[in-house]
Amino acid sequence: MPIKFKDISKGPSDLLSDDYTSSVTLKCKKGAGPIAVTIETDRSSSGALSSKIGGKLSYKGVSFDKIQFKADGGHVLETSTVPYPDFKLSFKGNKGADLGVDYGKGN
Repeated sequence: MPIKFKDISKGPSDLLSDDYTSSVTLKCKKGAGPIAVTIETDRSSSGALSSKIGGKLSYKGVSFDKIQFKADGGHVLETSTVPYPDFKLSFKGNKGADLGVDYGKGN
């Protein structure tokens, strides 16, 4: 059975309008003992390099899910802990801060 394409005469607009970027990024991940370290470097269109370094680790029941320092002096901290089953406390800090409590009823 032959396949019919109704829009064969139309140009390929979806190929050109997808979210393709021309950015250049280098991302390196490496374990450094108990810490998983990530370094990301981006190059802007002017050629300037901007880097950020981050890591994650767990220590005595507290998970540091994201610790990140940026080239512009910004920083990010995300932590969480589970003091009881089905009960999780979390903190996310950037320019502002969020404190979260997740709880559930066991099965």
